[in-house]
Amino acid sequence: MNRLNLPYIALAVIMSVFCLADFALADVAGTLHTIFGRCYNSDGTTPSVTFRAYVTTRPGEVLTQDSPGCGYGYYSPYGSNIWWVQTGNFPTPWTAGDVLQCDLTNEYGLTESTTKVIILVGDSWAPNVTFTVAPHTAHTVYVRIFNTDGSTPPSVTFNAFVKTRPTEVLTESSADCGYGDGYYGAGYAYVQTANFATQWANGEELQFDVRGLDGSTGSSVYIFQVPGNDRAPEIHLSGGTTRIIELSGELNFGTVAIGTSITKELTITNRGTSPLEVTGLDCPKGFSGDWQGSLQQNGGSVTVPITFSPTAARDYSANIHVNSNKTAGNASIWTTGIGVAKRLHTVFGRVYDFYGKIPSTVNFTAYVASRPNEKLTPSSNGCGYGNSKYGAGVWYVQTGSFPTPWQDGDVLCVELISPKGYEGRSEKTLNLVDNSWASPVYLGKGTARPAVADFSATPLSGTAPLEVQFSNRTTGDVTSWHWNFGDGSTSTEQNPLHTYRLPGSYTVKLTVDGLLGINTLTRAEYISINSSGLPEISGRVTYSNGEGVPDVTIQFSDGANVKTGYDGFYSKSVLSGWSGVVTPERTESFFDPVSKRALDVTTSLPQQDFTLFRKIGSNIQIKSPNEGDSFQGGSKIEVLWESASYSVDYVDIRLSVDAGLSWTRLLLQKARNNGKAEVTLPPTL
Repeated sequence: MNRLNLPYIALAVIMSVFCLADFALADVAGTLHTIFGRCYNSDGTTPSVTFRAYVTTRPGEVLTQDSPGCGYGYYSPYGSNIWWVQTGNFPTPWTAGDVLQCDLTNEYGLTESTTKVIILVGDSWAPNVTFTVAPHTAHTVYVRIFNTDGSTPPSVTFNAFVKTRPTEVLTESSADCGYGDGYYGAGYAYVQTANFATQWANGEELQFDVRGLDGSTGSSVYIFQVPGNDRAPEIHLSGGTTRIIELSGELNFGTVAIGTSITKELTITNRGTSPLEVTGLDCPKGFSGDWQGSLQQNGGSVTVPITFSPTAARDYSANIHVNSNKTAGNASIWTTGIGVAKRLHTVFGRVYDFYGKIPSTVNFTAYVASRPNEKLTPSSNGCGYGNSKYGAGVWYVQTGSFPTPWQDGDVLCVELISPKGYEGRSEKTLNLVDNSWASPVYLGKGTARPAVADFSATPLSGTAPLEVQFSNRTTGDVTSWHWNFGDGSTSTEQNPLHTYRLPGSYTVKLTVDGLLGINTLTRAEYISINSSGLPEISGRVTYSNGEGVPDVTIQFSDGANVKTGYDGFYSKSVLSGWSGVVTPERTESFFDPVSKRALDVTTSLPQQDFTLFRKIGSNIQIKSPNEGDSFQGGSKIEVLWESASYSVDYVDIRLSVDAGLSWTRLLLQKARNNGKAEVTLPPTL
């Protein structure tokens, strides 16, 4: 029964729905209906809006942004500049054709209105509203100001005015205006244009008239625009009189012993256009300048002696200030000086004769280069040669024994002579830190300098064959050079020219031999030779069990060798058309095949493989029935072996009748450390 009535029940439900819908269409006045609208400011900003919405026939019934179902702005579900009104919230139900009017007011108090006919179909949008706003009232204009020489004026005065209203003026003293303070920084003038009596308009021109303390002037014009603060064109002052001071001089005194003095020079220059009056110097403690001042014409300069005389062990570094009537420039200069306690200081040096032996007796004269008349000898206090204090062959000078105290940076010169008249010389820069050693002296050779290897090359890369010029840049006393170019070639020339014929990266090493020993410089992968378009010969070296053999030298008959990698593989690029022999080599081993020959190689030749077998040396015996162990065709040969050093896995017996260029296998079988095997030679050898 249910199955028969189910279709009729469903139909009845559907019909009820249609009936209800028809009923709803007959009574819709006052139902929910939302009207939206967008608001804009003419300057592109998003306005902050309040509004009043009403049906034009009932202006007394008003909805606002705070009414239920209404709103505007950032917290809306529709957008930051959208207003909306739920018309169903009016007290009197609306009907189709009613006109909704919305009066909107922005943050500047400007009011605009828009209208929308209320419809029965769904929500709808009212026309957009745009508020025509005036320029921002708060607007700062700033300008960078320079002196004629590009420096920053320490102070200026200015007048700022809108060109159409020149009597309304702002100055550096007006509210929210100024020059060179912390708001915009040194060299900047700025005005807050909202402080003009008359509101400015977009497009009007603001003029800055600036005057420097020296009477120099300059102007800049800025065109107002919205929105935001802005920068006027730079002003470079001109005219007037300038007195620009410039200080120069190397016033780094370094370390100076207490009780001594060093003097250096300070130069004062006037870079301005009028005379500069310098009235004196303010020197920090420990420094002095014996000068009272003068009048410096424009472009003129004066040199002042500055003396550093420390009285205690401390750092005296500070500024020296020059007093003057300058209009610009830096009147202070930094000077450095450290006082240290005077201390004994010994310089040592070794002496050798022409053959590298230690002379039993040497005489010398020592002096500071700037005071050659003050001399010390081996008999001077704290000086000597070859005694038990410092050992044979060592001269020493106690520099504190000079009559005039030496300073940090002085150069000690020592001239030495042997009883046979062989001479030598050594120099050492003195310091206040510690005792020190001078360079060794070889009498008859002068002062020997340690050899320090160095070199350069050009070009460093290119396509094979590439000719590279190497240039020796070694310092010191050098007697010989030895170059290793990384491709198996060497040279003993000082500046060799070498040709790389095969692609690859080559490590270059220079070893130099000098009077004081050997020194080496290695530059890894220094030369790079391109391999583009060249054929490659490659393969692998393995043990008889298939395991790769590393570090095997693969010899190419042209001398360009390579080594196998950790897995036994190797590869080498060769010139197109290359012919030659590829041979593996390793001590106490032999390979199958012994070598491989290639002719006219124009494309890559992979799988030039070799198998390595270890030799077990002299513990191999070969017995032949023939007299003198001579081999004849058809002979039976007995081979015996014994190995205590290697584990023998296989025995491989081969025959070569062409001095090892080719081999014929006679026997390959598993074996033990000790054993023997018998083979029969071919009928014809």
